[in-house]
This record gives sequence, C-alpha cells and structure tokens, in this order.
Amino acid sequence: ATATPDALFPSTAALIAGQVGLSGAGAFDLSTACSGFVYALSMAQGLILGGTARRVLVVGAETLSRLVDQHDRSTAILFGDGAGAAVVGPVPQGHGFQEFVLGADSAGGPSLYARCMADRLPGGILMGERVGMNGREVFKFAVRVLGDSGQQVLDKSGLTSADVDWVIPHQANIRIIEAANERFGVPMSKTV
Repeated sequence: ATATPDALFPSTAALIAGQVGLSGAGAFDLSTACSGFVYALSMAQGLILGGTARRVLVVGAETLSRLVDQHDRSTAILFGDGAGAAVVGPVPQGHGFQEFVLGADSAGGPSLYARCMADRLPGGILMGERVGMNGREVFKFAVRVLGDSGQQVLDKSGLTSADVDWVIPHQANIRIIEAANERFGVPMSKTV
C-alpha cells in the first residue's frame, strides 16, 4: 500500500516480494493514500477467505516528504515518511478481523491532493509532485468519516462502543482522533 511508489512499474510490491525471497508470488500495489494499509488488510482478508491465498504479506510505506513543500508549514507538519508490515493468515473463528468499512468520496479531492508539477526533466519525466490541502475542510471531513465508519463497523458486527477494547486509527492528527472519538463515543484512553 503506497501512494508514493518509487516508480509506476515494476510495482513496489513485486520488488519487495523479490527482496524477501517471494519471487513469483502474486504481488500488486494499492494506492489509497492515508487509508492504504486498512484497504490492504481488507484485501488480504478477502484473498484468504476466498481461498486465493493462505498468507498475505501486507506492507504500507510512504515517503511523503518527497511531495511536500517543506516551506508550507500548514501542510509539511502533517505529512511524513513511515512504513509498517503484517503477515495476515487464517485464525480461529471469532478472532482476527471482524468487519471492514471502506469508502471513497471524490468530492473532497480539491481539499487534499497530490498533483504532478508541470516542470519536466529532459525526456518528459515528471520532476515531482506536490501535496496541497485545505486544512479546515480536511479536518471536518476526517472527523465525520472516521466517526461514521467506526459506527458502521459496530452496526455491521452487532456491537456498541462499550464493546470496543482498542481503537487504532490510521489518522495521525490528535485533534482529528479526539473529535472523531467523541463523535464515536469511545474514550481516548482506549485509543492508540
């Protein structure tokens, strides 16, 4: 899962598979920005439940520092680099992932985006991209969506917020997490 691959192809997933001794295994990149790791976990679960795979290596990695104007203080402080990985496999009934809620809303595109810069190197190669953001709109959207998707997961699984042991949001902004938790009804003491 990456929105910042080193190249469009070969896929970053194929390169990683080769580097960790899994050459020949199925591998693909998934680009859904902030929620990429969650989407990739959902895909892994689907591949396992569908019988296509027994185990899936999920890797999420971003190098957003390459896309952010470091002089834009309203954006640069929110976007950084990071990576994580998990091996997903079958588990006993009642354990593991219970529900996923995935969604996309292109209406927010003008408020948070990475656009290619017009400057090109010789040969037509793009010189880079830049991230742009309307912080106020992104904040309102994230609080609404994070809280609503949490409630949808509870509804699908027949649980309430009192049944939640831990919330591990993909969002790194503490103000967004606090506001979403308030909307969702889960105390910050149960949040990583």
